[in-house]
Amino acid sequence: MQKTEKILLLISLGLLSIHLISGVWATHVLFDLSLWILSLFYSVRGYFLFKDTLEYKSLSIITGIIFGLIFFTLPSLIRIKRDVQYILPLFPLVGILLYYLIFAILKSGYFKRKKWIILRSTVLLIIMLFFAFPKPRQTVYQAVLYSLNRDIPHLKANINIFRYEKLYKEAIKNKQFDTAIQYAIKSKNEGLKWLGIDSITPNSKSDLWEINGAFTTLYNAYAKKGSKLYDNEKYKEALRYYQLAEKELYYTDSIPMYYRDEAAYVLRNQAMAIKEFEPELADSLFYKAIITYQELVDKEDISLSNLLVDYAEYLKEQEYYNDSNDIYRISNQIIKDNELLDFQDEIVSNNQNIALNLSALDSLQKASEVIDENYDLINEYSDYYCSNLFYDAFLKLQIYELDKAEKITLKSKNCYEAKELPILVSESLSLQASISLAKGLYKKAKEEIKQGTEIIINQIGKDNVRYHRFKLKEAAIELQLGNYTNAESIYTASLNYFERTNGKTHLDLVNPLLSLAEINLILGRFDALKTYTEKTKYQIDETVDTYSIQSAATLNKIAYLYYAQDNLKIADSIYNHILNNKEKTYLKADVSVTLNGKGLVALHEKKYKTSDSLFQKAIALSLKVYGKNHPNNSKIYYNIAELNLNKGNTILAKKELQKAKEIAILKYPDSHDFLADIYFLYAQIARIEKEEKYSQIHANRALSIYVSKFGNEHYLSKRVRDFIDAQP
Repeated sequence: MQKTEKILLLISLGLLSIHLISGVWATHVLFDLSLWILSLFYSVRGYFLFKDTLEYKSLSIITGIIFGLIFFTLPSLIRIKRDVQYILPLFPLVGILLYYLIFAILKSGYFKRKKWIILRSTVLLIIMLFFAFPKPRQTVYQAVLYSLNRDIPHLKANINIFRYEKLYKEAIKNKQFDTAIQYAIKSKNEGLKWLGIDSITPNSKSDLWEINGAFTTLYNAYAKKGSKLYDNEKYKEALRYYQLAEKELYYTDSIPMYYRDEAAYVLRNQAMAIKEFEPELADSLFYKAIITYQELVDKEDISLSNLLVDYAEYLKEQEYYNDSNDIYRISNQIIKDNELLDFQDEIVSNNQNIALNLSALDSLQKASEVIDENYDLINEYSDYYCSNLFYDAFLKLQIYELDKAEKITLKSKNCYEAKELPILVSESLSLQASISLAKGLYKKAKEEIKQGTEIIINQIGKDNVRYHRFKLKEAAIELQLGNYTNAESIYTASLNYFERTNGKTHLDLVNPLLSLAEINLILGRFDALKTYTEKTKYQIDETVDTYSIQSAATLNKIAYLYYAQDNLKIADSIYNHILNNKEKTYLKADVSVTLNGKGLVALHEKKYKTSDSLFQKAIALSLKVYGKNHPNNSKIYYNIAELNLNKGNTILAKKELQKAKEIAILKYPDSHDFLADIYFLYAQIARIEKEEKYSQIHANRALSIYVSKFGNEHYLSKRVRDFIDAQP
């Protein structure tokens, strides 16, 4: 190494050291100048530098030129260029590699003489490789480049883009989304600095594609924050972040190819959030998401199918059941047309939702057929096999095929247990309890409710809709068994929960309000009865489709409340609404209750022939639906007995009352007030038949139950006591 070469190299290293310490622009310029002087020196003096070491003149000249090229390109390599051109540095790299090959293959015998050239070449090769192939996301590379370019703000900003991006990723990994957003904003701002853009204008948009990554990083941060808020049911805040996310995607003139589906999904996310508080505004967003996907992605795939499913689900929630089914069917057709064989389960899921929509439209038979078709698409190992069993059982319950429903529900429960899905096991237990309630198997229903409630409490606690749906079933059993205080407490708690979560007007309020009205009727609180009846009627008018066959059970109950308050005209009009709805074929179980209710109205009006005809039709249907020993039959037999007593036919009255008693004793506890009703009717029959001894025995049995259940001041206790005191 010649003295001049050593001096120039030492000057360059000195200037580099000064620049690294001071970081000022002047030292940077001097350092670059020293490198160019070295480049010129090697290019011009190469032959004289290496002629004593290398045997060939040409090889000495080439070596000098290669070294010159390296030092000439170094200043540009340690800068960060917006238009990245790395072709030029590859030429000296290739030259150095060829140089090594020449030495390794042809001149290996002269290694000792050439070792300093090889050493210098190796050092330069490492430097060239380090700078020629940038690694902006690596910490060492960032540190070196940052130190070399501290005096040039826009070049420093480029490194900061990647530094903040790294911090953003760490925050995302730790689910610190607010922190991630801050780092993503800083990364974007550094990118704008690098481009020399103070504010984004239409004229500057054409340059923004160079920092697309910064915009998509911020998009991801906003989107993930929005999703977290959505999961926590903070829908308005979630919407705001989804809108901010969308804005970041559209800053540039063209959305990156790998983010085009996100342009549709961010609109879908906005729709999902806004439908929770302003559902009417969500429709256009769902539609826009689908159109955006078709325009930007331009292909029919599972992602488009999923967007359609989300829209169909929204339409189902808004009770546009036919429109919802049309969209579900389009989704299915996309999967079939594109032979997306891995997504057969999506067709099954769509069909299940189609069946639920058909059920809501009272097309129960069609719904059942759709579910049956699903069994051809799945096997028992599919995740959707369990749910198909569940929906199959649900539909069987709707049409009162109770034995079939019970068997299928048990299969559904076992299926979910095998897949270790406790929440869905609880759903099957809830369905089992509904079936047991419908069959009058109260002890069995209580056990199923207990098991299901325990699962829900263990999995998600008590402050949720699943827990309160179980509690409503528990309250229904308590009401049937005559435990009115327990039932009232549960219904009140659930009513408060649904009012808190759904507002003052909602379908979920109908059941607890209706049941609380019934309890107040039984307990003789007639002012409260009137209040709850009015509240229930308001909820029905606002939230119930009274022309749906599934509304019949609710309408029967409200009609009975009006009957019990002597509003016979209103009661009869509601019963007639059910029976005269020619467009609907109501379920036999509901029609049985309707006929029984109309029979009571006719009995009260002393239209005995009409009443008898209605009661006979009611019991015939009830026997057909429920079989022999169902509580519903017991109530109808009791009414027939009361009718015959009013007609003066005590023999037939006792016969029908005996049927009522046998079922009641089988289904109810000894302290149930319905048994007291039966005993009191026996007492009235015995008095007419001049059997005062038996009349007193039955009356006292009735009084004992009434007093123990309701107290001495209850109107039923007083009525029986007056009857006893009025003995001949």
